[in-house]
Amino acid sequence: MKDFFTKNIWTKILSVIFAVIVWFYVAEMRSVKHVAKIPLRFIPPANLAVVDSSADVLRVTFSGTAEEVQSLENYDLEAIHKIPDSQPKGRVLIRVAKSDIRKPRRVSVVNIEPKVVDVALDEQIEKKLRVRPVWIGQPAYGYEVADVSSTPREVSVLGPEKLLSSKRYLETLPIDVTGRDKSFAVRVPLEPLTKDDIYKGEKVVVVSLEVKEALSQRRFDQLPVNILTSLSKKPSIKIEPVSVAAVVSGPQNILDKMGPQEISLFIEVLEKKKGVYELPVKADLPKNVFLERTEPEVVEVTINGH
Repeated sequence: MKDFFTKNIWTKILSVIFAVIVWFYVAEMRSVKHVAKIPLRFIPPANLAVVDSSADVLRVTFSGTAEEVQSLENYDLEAIHKIPDSQPKGRVLIRVAKSDIRKPRRVSVVNIEPKVVDVALDEQIEKKLRVRPVWIGQPAYGYEVADVSSTPREVSVLGPEKLLSSKRYLETLPIDVTGRDKSFAVRVPLEPLTKDDIYKGEKVVVVSLEVKEALSQRRFDQLPVNILTSLSKKPSIKIEPVSVAAVVSGPQNILDKMGPQEISLFIEVLEKKKGVYELPVKADLPKNVFLERTEPEVVEVTINGH
């Protein structure tokens, strides 16, 4: 047994060295590298907030066996760096460490780009901001969004003092109203001011949108003016001008289909004596249509007697 450790000792040492080299070579040959872009998030001290950073995504090179690297596809990769509580507000250069990378245990981190990130920190404050609903698109033809409201109307938010001091409202994510012809309500998330916004209340609000027929106006020219009188014996009456223009308002769908024959304009001559008068033009119109004005608004009426 003693001869085993003393005889041909250099041959045995060289064999061990060669075996180690072969093992590392085979291990290296089995190693696979994979590059992925992963989000970077900072945990600031309790009294501070992250205003901005020079990078919010890292390019990380991982290494492992083919099976281990393939497992990255099912893992929620993320880099989280906790900033020390002793850090004051202002700008700070932070070196991202391999230990900041959340990854499967058997996979190694080979490289991180960028390695250093410039971060701006500011005092964190709480502020109550009004919710401003945002909508996009066009309702069905002839309809419009008449009113929009949210519940709650205000939301408390924690964030950087520099950012929140100038803010008066929070917008929602856009609500698509394309093709809508009825009022509706929808739950919708708030648009974050920064990626690190902390809402003390609801992050989702209920937005109510009132959709109704759009009111529009249409002009009709050269409409005749009729005479309406209750006199038992109709006197000789002349009017000037004998036709006027009328501007009417109502739902777009109705106005599009209206013809001039559906508008009856008239003046009322009720028991008036001989003379010259200026009388307003009135109208008889379809339901939900209203007379805005005539041009001119009055006509000259001459009554010569019976």
